[in-house]
Amino acid sequence: MNRAKKYLDRQRKTQPWWAILATGLFLFFLAYNLLVLGALAQHPVVGEPLRRMAESEAWITASYMSAGKHLPAPGALGGWAQAEADAIAGGIASRITSYPPGAIATLFGEPASDAQGHWQWCYRGAQISLLAAIILWVFSARSVHLIANRRG
Repeated sequence: MNRAKKYLDRQRKTQPWWAILATGLFLFFLAYNLLVLGALAQHPVVGEPLRRMAESEAWITASYMSAGKHLPAPGALGGWAQAEADAIAGGIASRITSYPPGAIATLFGEPASDAQGHWQWCYRGAQISLLAAIILWVFSARSVHLIANRRG
């Protein structure tokens, strides 16, 4: 009985940290996607075709773009997000301007730059870390009260 209680106490102390870590990763990826996609939606060359096609083909990306456009990014962070969006757009701008209906396919397709590949990892990382956080929070150890046997 004492070993079981020690095991449950140890589980209660360690397991929620995984859920906290997954939640923190999700929040980081969420902020990154909001800032970068918001800046990408305002890009002078690829912004309009990406917004238009995202609304009809990729509703999660469209949500990031519309929320990120209205998110006030403080000074250096806004400049960094715009520089990241420029680096992503630099590799795909010619393909998007030549065929605007393929803007989302070009954005999610084979990376034309390191910045686009990094963004794709963060985009998918947000979905994976959200799923992991939900699973870890649902199955995290709960406080267990052991009741002594009172039969005799």
